[in-house]
Amino acid sequence: MKRLIIFMLLCLMVLYAYRSLPSDAVGVRKMHCVNYVGLDYHFISLPFDMGVDSSNHINPTGDKFRSIWRWNPDNQHWSGSSFTPFLAKWLIPFPVTEGRSYLLGALQCDFDFVCSGKYEILPQYNLVTTGPDTADMNLIMVPLEKYDLITAGYGIGNNISYCKQVTRWDPTLQLSRVTMLDSYGFYWMYDFPVFIGEQIFVDMTAEVTWPYDTGKMPEAKIVKTEPFAEINLPKAVYYNIVNSEGNAFDLSQCSITFKAWITGREDDILTESSYGCGLEQMTDSLSAIYINLGNFKNKWLPDDVVNFLVTESAISKSPLKLEGSGSYILIQRSEDLILLSKEAENRLLSVHL
Repeated sequence: MKRLIIFMLLCLMVLYAYRSLPSDAVGVRKMHCVNYVGLDYHFISLPFDMGVDSSNHINPTGDKFRSIWRWNPDNQHWSGSSFTPFLAKWLIPFPVTEGRSYLLGALQCDFDFVCSGKYEILPQYNLVTTGPDTADMNLIMVPLEKYDLITAGYGIGNNISYCKQVTRWDPTLQLSRVTMLDSYGFYWMYDFPVFIGEQIFVDMTAEVTWPYDTGKMPEAKIVKTEPFAEINLPKAVYYNIVNSEGNAFDLSQCSITFKAWITGREDDILTESSYGCGLEQMTDSLSAIYINLGNFKNKWLPDDVVNFLVTESAISKSPLKLEGSGSYILIQRSEDLILLSKEAENRLLSVHL
């Protein structure tokens, strides 16, 4: 009898302990994305663990959008992945994690992006700066715990401290909304409301790790602000390169280098070594160079002309170097991936042997 009582007490203890364990917190957030006729950029965030760890897993078939980008605060550049229908795959996928924000483009339809899953303690943001007089944008998500910070400037900006500008992308207007400190650092001009889970950029005057472990804010520096920085949104341009016979290059058997610039801004140059640029052996019959227009220092605009100068040299002992050039007029349309091929109105770039 005594053993039975002890056994029953143990069962009750185990049952009580089981029921007292906290259940996994889960949540859901829905973001409406609209396929506009012109540019159609939409920022999304991942406040919950939705079971994906790579950008190509978010929309594997490319039926909703065909480009996804991440912002790199350390070098202030975009890097992205684009879906190519004729290859039926995503090029250059990258890791994604909850607590981060990303940019979608080349929408194929109106859709609701739904992030649902388990809630975990999200990582802190290592906010960077290179100086008080430069634009150092950091893309963050308003943490779910910061539900009491209801405005961009007096809320998020003051809580972060050392922050001189908060920017949010308005997908309806396809424009940036900005609040910034006045020139003496006393008040926030053009402040606007923000919500938990929202994607925003913050411009810093010092490097901090936020949210703070202790919850204590450092004393903010008074800074002199300059006109707000525009966000130079990404646009991938793939340029097909062929030899004089019209055939694709075998990039493993030759050395291709290039320069790209926008007419009128010849001192702002991207090369194959620039961030977000390079060469891609897509298939045996298709070789291309690619650039990310968002990585030009100057903001690109529709009707700008981007120019390419490509140099080819064989890996053999011959020192002969051959060049080809081409250009492309940037157009405002619902495409963030432009692949210029042999059928692209004779705009292909031929490197003559």
